[in-house]
Amino acid sequence: MTCRTIRLYTAFSAALLIAVAACPISARGEIRNRLTLGFDSFIDRFTIVDVDTAESVHEYYIGLGNDLRFKSDRAAGGLNNFFRAGTQTIDEHIDGEISLLPVPSTRVDIRSFFHFKHFQESSDYTFGNDYLQSNTLLKIRRTLGEGSKLTLRGRFEGVDYERQNQFDYDYYYYDSGLEFEAGSFLRRLIRVGGFVGHKEAPDTTEMNYERAAGEIEMQFTAGESGLLHIYTMGDRRDYRGTVRSSYWLVLSQAEFMITSLGGRSLSVRFESEYTAYDDPTPVFFDNHFVRCGAGVKIPLRERLSMNAEPRVARMFCRDYAEERYREYTVLLGVELFGGNDFWLIAGYEPGYRDYISDTNALYSDFYLNRLSLMGSIPLSADFYVNVFAMHDPEKHMR
Repeated sequence: MTCRTIRLYTAFSAALLIAVAACPISARGEIRNRLTLGFDSFIDRFTIVDVDTAESVHEYYIGLGNDLRFKSDRAAGGLNNFFRAGTQTIDEHIDGEISLLPVPSTRVDIRSFFHFKHFQESSDYTFGNDYLQSNTLLKIRRTLGEGSKLTLRGRFEGVDYERQNQFDYDYYYYDSGLEFEAGSFLRRLIRVGGFVGHKEAPDTTEMNYERAAGEIEMQFTAGESGLLHIYTMGDRRDYRGTVRSSYWLVLSQAEFMITSLGGRSLSVRFESEYTAYDDPTPVFFDNHFVRCGAGVKIPLRERLSMNAEPRVARMFCRDYAEERYREYTVLLGVELFGGNDFWLIAGYEPGYRDYISDTNALYSDFYLNRLSLMGSIPLSADFYVNVFAMHDPEKHMR
């Protein structure tokens, strides 16, 4: 298959969007328009001995969005378009979705997403490369009984770049799978799923692979206030070429939470990410990252809460001692949810990363301070200010 196939899939998805747009709008139909003015800033600064370098990209932009929504007894859907013109880039997003109920026990969901990105000639992006991305997702869900359902899904993604290079290459990816779920998300739950997939780049075989993955998610209640959540996923990718080895990726998460009548909660969580290559190299090598933490969340007022979670992380690497490290951090956060769609979430995570090897020529120990802020502030019924900021400085010991 070549880029022609990608364009055929794109045409199919475009037909879906047209079909959604052509659906008759009932009395429950709705059309919305929105105008966006914004500013984005990305700054990277590196200080090495007496050399201080900084790279930055600043962009002012204006965007226009149009949303069409409709709903009837057995169908619901929408068509969304958002065009953004900035001093650095031009973006066009077209999203469509439709949900059908052919029979009461069966639901069919189809979603398509298009994104075209163009970099201006005067753009500060060093490696800017125009591209078109298309995604389509199909889900057929059937209710088997009270609290249980079976879902068949398929997914496609295609990317077409203006210029081909070793980092940007055209490809298409598709997968399909089956999922069984029983229970309630807030109480007892079990979900088991698996899928197989394929990725292919028409101009190279090195990045082509076959994929098979399975996942299990379980949730149990302990008394009236305890909740245990467990999730694990195994992902196998078999590469056709010789540049990158085939590998296994295993993700695991576990969390136990106790919530009191006053809204306070205590939690203990564990995370693990294990990667094992068939033929390790100095670039792609086996590693195992684990992290655990114990946190508390305290409501201060009805819509205001704060949380704190000390964390300990460890990176294991069998073949390369310089990759091994310990990391100690404390995650502090504040959440505020007000009326009229106002919300604000702030986080601060100070810590220290300690590389275990004393003769490490690649990395040095460093202090870290991760800060984040995001929120939405309504100034009137139809005017909002959205804020998103991150600051992640590192102070190295050498």
